[in-house]
Amino acid sequence: MNYVSTFIRIAPDSSAMVGTIPPIRGSRKPIHVLQYEIISESPYQHTQEDVLWITHIYRKDIPPTDATEAARSAFFKKDQPCLRTSALSKKYGWGFHFDDAGRVALISAGTTEYDRFTNRQSLQQLSAMRNKRGK
Repeated sequence: MNYVSTFIRIAPDSSAMVGTIPPIRGSRKPIHVLQYEIISESPYQHTQEDVLWITHIYRKDIPPTDATEAARSAFFKKDQPCLRTSALSKKYGWGFHFDDAGRVALISAGTTEYDRFTNRQSLQQLSAMRNKRGK
């Protein structure tokens, strides 16, 4: 489930010109805010699976004693949406770069760094999922 040597560009129908920090509305952080915090605070430290697992633990208020490898394995036995479906790349202008070890960092659209990653031949190039279905 992890991407390796891959760059996920923002969604083709995204209106975002640059990466923006997603706002927190209400008392409970949405998934994309948690993903932003996890990745931006520790770039190239977590794989996609790590980000999804940490987000799940937080959202479900799972105590650390219950966040075992067995629980993680059970979580990933069910299909999980990948980061290509994240609002970060669909709405907020963030690309995802996965290094050779599958660890992820956020790259803001509209930057020279983003352009370098989109033009790098050595990376698998993917786009985030569209916001709306094509006709």
